[in-house]
Amino acid sequence: ATTVGYQSGAEEYAKKYGIQLMEIRHPNDKDWNGRIKNFQIDLHVRTIANITTQVFVDEEKLKELNVCLPNEKDAGRSYSGFTMIHFDEMIINQEVVARYSQIQLTDLAGKLPVGEPSTGNMFVFKFKNGTIDLEGAGLPIDAIQFSYDTCESVERIVINGEDEIKAIIKDKADGSITQIRRNGKVIKE
Repeated sequence: ATTVGYQSGAEEYAKKYGIQLMEIRHPNDKDWNGRIKNFQIDLHVRTIANITTQVFVDEEKLKELNVCLPNEKDAGRSYSGFTMIHFDEMIINQEVVARYSQIQLTDLAGKLPVGEPSTGNMFVFKFKNGTIDLEGAGLPIDAIQFSYDTCESVERIVINGEDEIKAIIKDKADGSITQIRRNGKVIKE
């Protein structure tokens, strides 16, 4: 075995007497012919941030049930992400998307369209016979409006092939090549 190659006389002698010659070395430029040596991945992650909600109370339903309209404190109250919303129909852009169900406020926020990075987005979920849990009672609601920003972060991942291959083992008799990877994996080509 060698790290630099063999002279022709050594190769002839090895062939005549059945001696196996191996070349063990770091990869060189010829080893990358027809292969991808380096590649880069740009990972774009879009997230929603700065979410605020506005609950639109069904005033007619409140009057029908003989319930007082919420005072300013309740109307402007902050709901927990675990607050449950019950409904007969959930409507988005005049299309019924769910029937006779319930959903937590955080799960509803998870259905917001992300889209392009921007600020001041608004999205409305309308409800038929909707209620939102308020201290053990269901407050009748017409809709919930979310205001939010869409943010984007970019992470670049660069993989250099030379960093991945520790050694090349070349059998001089048949020309076969075996790669020894940095993680210890052996790959015979």
